[in-house]
Amino acid sequence: AIAIQALEYDKRIEFGLIESTFSDLRQIVYDYQKRFSYGIGLKFLSNIALNKAGKIANFNPDEVSPILSVSKIHQPLLLAHGDADENINVEYGKDLFRQLTSKDKEQIIVKGGGHFGLFETGGENYKRQLFNFLEKQSKD
Repeated sequence: AIAIQALEYDKRIEFGLIESTFSDLRQIVYDYQKRFSYGIGLKFLSNIALNKAGKIANFNPDEVSPILSVSKIHQPLLLAHGDADENINVEYGKDLFRQLTSKDKEQIIVKGGGHFGLFETGGENYKRQLFNFLEKQSKD
């Protein structure tokens, strides 16, 4: 998420490789709260906690929204996500890809991939796609 927001603001960053990220901080905090509360989602409580964290850490939680940032990114970007991610729903990765403005964009959905270990789970196909993307960027 931080890398996506950095791409938005710093055009010196020539391209990005992003794995398994969320699309909006408020939503992911709620998702985690719900998961840790045995499926009981209390959005007002997660919002209270996030607002308090924002005050303590001196940041605006509403400004941590990669889904807004991708509409302003024109650098090449590869987004990867596992379809079995237990922490961050793969749909967030798909939403980011759909909203991404860059004309040079790629998405990899790793079948059976969780939140960690996409490189291992994705195997040779995943590695090839990553390295092809990197090679393409080094030529540009």
